[in-house]
Amino acid sequence: MKKRISCEIIRDLLPLYVDGQTRPDTSRIISEHLSACPECARMYEEMNTPFPPAANDTPSDGLGKIRRKARMDTLAAVCAAILVILIVTLFKLFVYGSPDSSFSSMIEISGETHTISVSGTVSGQNKAYSHYKIEKQEDTCRLIVYSCMPSFIHGRDTFSIELAAQDTPLKIGGLTITPDCKVIGAMANALYDNAEPADIADKLGLRKAFGGFSLKLLSTSAPYKWEIVFREHYSYETAKSKSALMEKYACVMLALSGTSKEINWCFVSDDGRGISSSLDRNDAERMLKSPIQEYAESPEAVQQLLDELGIF
Repeated sequence: MKKRISCEIIRDLLPLYVDGQTRPDTSRIISEHLSACPECARMYEEMNTPFPPAANDTPSDGLGKIRRKARMDTLAAVCAAILVILIVTLFKLFVYGSPDSSFSSMIEISGETHTISVSGTVSGQNKAYSHYKIEKQEDTCRLIVYSCMPSFIHGRDTFSIELAAQDTPLKIGGLTITPDCKVIGAMANALYDNAEPADIADKLGLRKAFGGFSLKLLSTSAPYKWEIVFREHYSYETAKSKSALMEKYACVMLALSGTSKEINWCFVSDDGRGISSSLDRNDAERMLKSPIQEYAESPEAVQQLLDELGIF
């Protein structure tokens, strides 16, 4: 009589049987037992039937959703950043613009109403006037003109600005407008605080007025004596008129260079004749309305010096 194997042993072997890991004889015994034992057969069916994972509960699908959402969030953030950069760039190019450092302008001042009218044109091709602002600095303020790319928003390169007089000097390009509406020119601003004759000569535009020259120091200690020799040859009459004009420039050099006492200069005519002249501080002071040392005290004083001598 064949001995019947207990259900406990069969159930212990079922996992191996389901995975096909039992030997043929053992598999045959288990199969015969399952055909005769409904309870073990039910357990076998449960073990042998794959359990379908719930769509919303599977870890792999949940992780995939998280990853997809992260990718979409990253893409949205990148697109938003690109859009912001594009909007800012377009706004700067066509609406706000950037400071125009070399605009040309004309200024009219009303002393009665203390108003300043500035009209001009922005520099560069394919540029349009955008707006202006007054930039406050430590002891001055500056008119900043902005230009941008032409568009239906800003299409003209010309501008006209009405300003009230400021509490501090207002710089417009190379000019300065004082609070009492006096104009200090670009040359006066450039000359102020230049104590060396070579620098003063450069800011005065001696080369433009008289051509090339050499500047030589004739003394070794202050107060100094200087000599200017001009290289250009003129007719005798022209050389004489140039020498007379040079007297005004020498006066400026002496007034602004407190360490200089005399300026000598020489022009050469076409026929080889030299026209030499000189100016010392005493002679320069007789040409002026105020003591010579006062003209170096401020840009306003330098402008007064230029106005008195007729140098523009």
